[in-house]
Amino acid sequence: MEPELHETLERLHRRIEEQCLGSSDPLDPCALARRTALPRATVEALLRGENPEPHRAGHRVSDRLKAFTRTHLEDTGQTLPDLVSQVHDQLGVSRRRARGFLNGKSTPHPSHLPRLAAILGAEGGAESFTAPPAQVLNRVLEAELTEPRRPATIEDVMRKHGVLHTDLRLHGTMAADQFEQFITKIIESLNPPTGDKQ
Repeated sequence: MEPELHETLERLHRRIEEQCLGSSDPLDPCALARRTALPRATVEALLRGENPEPHRAGHRVSDRLKAFTRTHLEDTGQTLPDLVSQVHDQLGVSRRRARGFLNGKSTPHPSHLPRLAAILGAEGGAESFTAPPAQVLNRVLEAELTEPRRPATIEDVMRKHGVLHTDLRLHGTMAADQFEQFITKIIESLNPPTGDKQ
C-alpha cells in the first residue's frame, strides 16, 4: 500500500472514532467503489492494507470508464444514447466509437480523457482513469478529510457512550453538546473514580 494512503486511512480512522460515525462512514466500500470506479473487492483490499493485483493500463482505463458511465447514468437519469451523443459531439468521434468508450469495449486516446472525466464527473480528472488504485482511493479519502466536520447528533453521542435508548421527547430539544454533558454526568455518577470514598 502506498504510504500516502496508509497515512490518510490512519487520519480518517481517528476522525471516525472522534465523531462516532455510523451510516455516514467515509470508509464504506460500496460508496468508495462508486466514487473511484474501482471494483469493490479492490477498495476492500486497499482498506485492509493489501496491494491488489495491477491491471494493464488499457484495461484499467476501459474498466473505470465503464464504471463511471454506469454511476453517471444512475445519478443523473441520463440515457446511454444521450450520453453517447454528448461524447460524440464533444470529442468529435463517431457514435460507435463513443459507445465503445462508455461500454468499456475500446480505450480512448489519452487526449480524450480530460474531456471524458468532465462529462462523467470523475473526481480527479483524467487521472481517475489512469492512476494506480491506491492513488485514486487516497485522493477521494483526502477530500473527506478536508471537508468541514459535520456537527455531532444526539445519535452520535449515544453511540459514543454506549447508550442504547433514550426518550427523545425529553432530550430531543437539547443540542448534541448539551446532551453529551448530560450523558457524561450520568455515567460519572454511576462510575465514580476509584479513589473516591463512598
